[in-house]
Amino acid sequence: MQKHLSSRIARRSVRSVRSVVSVRSVVSAAAVLLTVVTPVAVTATPAAAHPAATTAATTAQALVVTDVDKADAPFVLGEPNNFRGHVTNRSTETVKNATGRFTVAYGKHVNAALEAVPADPSKVTVRYRTNGSWQQLTLTQGAGGALQGTFPMGDVKPGDTVWGQFQVTVDRSVPESVTMGEVSVAGYADGTGARSIGFGIPRHITAHDAEVTFGGLNGRPVLDTGGKAVPFTATVTNRTGRDLNPNDYFFIDGEGVDLDPEHVKVERRTSAGAWVPVRLGKQDRVVTGDLDQAPLKNGQSRTYQLRLAATKYYPGKAEKGTFTFFAGNGLASFTYGVEHGTPDTNDPDVSRELAIAVRGADGITRIDKGVAKEFTATVTNKGNISQRMHVLMEITDQDVKRRMTAGEIRVEQYAITPRTWFPSELTTSDEGGHLKAVITPSQPKLAPGASATYRLRIVATPQMKAKSFFVDLEARAELTSTRKRLPFTLNNSTGTGTGTGTGTGTGTGTGTGTGAPAGGGTASPSAAPGTGTGTGTAAPSGTGASPSATTPAGEMAKTGSTDSTPLLVGATGLLVAGGAAALFIARRRAA
Repeated sequence: MQKHLSSRIARRSVRSVRSVVSVRSVVSAAAVLLTVVTPVAVTATPAAAHPAATTAATTAQALVVTDVDKADAPFVLGEPNNFRGHVTNRSTETVKNATGRFTVAYGKHVNAALEAVPADPSKVTVRYRTNGSWQQLTLTQGAGGALQGTFPMGDVKPGDTVWGQFQVTVDRSVPESVTMGEVSVAGYADGTGARSIGFGIPRHITAHDAEVTFGGLNGRPVLDTGGKAVPFTATVTNRTGRDLNPNDYFFIDGEGVDLDPEHVKVERRTSAGAWVPVRLGKQDRVVTGDLDQAPLKNGQSRTYQLRLAATKYYPGKAEKGTFTFFAGNGLASFTYGVEHGTPDTNDPDVSRELAIAVRGADGITRIDKGVAKEFTATVTNKGNISQRMHVLMEITDQDVKRRMTAGEIRVEQYAITPRTWFPSELTTSDEGGHLKAVITPSQPKLAPGASATYRLRIVATPQMKAKSFFVDLEARAELTSTRKRLPFTLNNSTGTGTGTGTGTGTGTGTGTGTGAPAGGGTASPSAAPGTGTGTGTAAPSGTGASPSATTPAGEMAKTGSTDSTPLLVGATGLLVAGGAAALFIARRRAA
């Protein structure tokens, strides 16, 4: 983002930068001095500002605060100041719904220590970054006048570290005697194991730029492509001590994808209550838009009511983005998620193409009875929208006049949890096939370009009567389908063919002889009787031999397609082929 914004920020802020250079140079020495001397032990008076002392019992706790630090810049009254706290789970068990505590205190810098004064909750704001957006903490006054609030960390697994980000804003109206502050972070809501850091508060440094805050966002918003817009507010506040004339604008970054104005929609609400679109442009790989540029007196603020939406054309590989609002050089941002929804049925710009690729069972696959044949089927969403799909399986005897029974074949699938193979129930298909496998779970939702892989295997039992059979795999989405046929044949199965035999007889007279057919397998139909002639008075019968069957034993007729065949389904949702969804094994994003 910084790369995309640098040129524009530079153009818009050159005047303000020149105006503050001299002030920053004058105060830099004092700011450095205060920062160096503050990380020291506090005096007995403000000791209550610490939520809890570290004890032997504390060290046995699972969640340990490994570090608390402040951004490498002077603390400025009237604008957000950044802090971080790292909380690590050093136990062997997951801590469920972990909640930490953040404490802030301020007062005088006396004898290299903080002499705290009661903090006013109306003059201090603490925000915590969670799920990509800033959430304000509810502060209450604790012992010694310190302000404290809890923050959520979710489930923390063994060895994991929560990188807590905080912003502390102290109003410029705090007493003139306030020259030092201290914050502490604890891994527990009761303050157990807290670590602290002190900092100086230079009174002659005020906010440099307008402050931007968002409202109406409950965690990280999710945009559904082609769906409803997400409403929120953006407020610009001037606490700099001087009048400003900030230019308000925004950038939308696709975080790895090239966004165009057609991919997003931004609206603002007028004073009359109407929603009107904001004109969008493009700079490098991000979308930008202008709002207002108007005077903003010190202490005043202005609020925009905005709506952000992702259109149906939003890039399929994008799963998140960032919205950044600028007020001059002041800024704030939030991240958003993207869900690729299903547009209208008759939308001409929508592609719903699916594809199936098989490994381990290409072409005609020979198998032996009782020996499992493993293969994988990968379904890829080649369309430009997300689709929730099923994978169906049907098993059919090559002899369409004969219906297979469940005892002839066994279908198994591999489950990730637990890691084992387990059989799938076989039932009679009511959609044209002979058997269907009811395999669960189903309906993985695939974003454009994403794939799902299924790991399956088939076993022909000793009761198998079919010499050859088909396995049909079908991927179904709401309004489309594609199918792939896999032919299987059994080794050492009998073939089909015809044979003729000729016989010879010996004797003094004339007679006829018959020959029994001979061959490597039982011919079907049986070989025709052989005939022979002879002369003499010997027995009038002779023997003859028939040739072997001409068709190779067990070979399957090469009928049926092994390619994917796309099928488009009407609005009724009816499909030709049937079955049940196969187990979802893996999910990946296509390169």
